[in-house]
Amino acid sequence: MPVLDRWAAGGIAACALGFALFYGLLFRRDNAAPSVDVADVPLGQAGVFFHATTFCRMTPDRVIVRGWAVRKGVGWPLTRNRVVMRLANGRTVALDTAMLDSTRKMLAGTIHALTQDQRTYYAANFAASLNLKAAGVGTRDARLFLDWHEPSLRALLPLDCPRAER
Repeated sequence: MPVLDRWAAGGIAACALGFALFYGLLFRRDNAAPSVDVADVPLGQAGVFFHATTFCRMTPDRVIVRGWAVRKGVGWPLTRNRVVMRLANGRTVALDTAMLDSTRKMLAGTIHALTQDQRTYYAANFAASLNLKAAGVGTRDARLFLDWHEPSLRALLPLDCPRAER
C-alpha cells in the first residue's frame, strides 16, 4: 500500500472518530440536566404572564414539552427562558430548551385575545426535551415549569403535563 493511501486511511479514521466524539459530547451536553436554583423565584402573576402547554409527554424514559409564553406588553423579551423540572426530592434541573419565533396567525389571535392588546409577540413558542435515562433523572412526582428569566424579572410559570406512565 502506498504511503499516501495509509495517510488517507488514517485521516478518514481520525475524522470518523472525531465525529463520533463530537456527537457524543453534544448528546451528553443536551442531556446533562444541570441543577437550577429557583428557591426564591415566585410563580408568575396572573394578568402579567400568559402561557399554555400545547404538547407534553412525560414517560419513564423521556420528557418532551412544547408551548408558548408571553409577558403582557413585552413584544421581544430579552430573556434566558428555559423549561425546568422540580423533582420529588426538591432538586430542580434544566431541560434543553429552544425559544422559537411565533409567526402563526392562529397563535397570535389567541395571544391577542388573552392579553387584550394587538402587540406582536416574538419568540413566544418554546420546545424542550430531556432523555431521562441519559440524565439519570426520574419523573416520580416531578413538576414542569417555564423559568422566565429577564434581567429585571424572574418567574416560574407552571406547565401542565400528565404524570409519567408506570
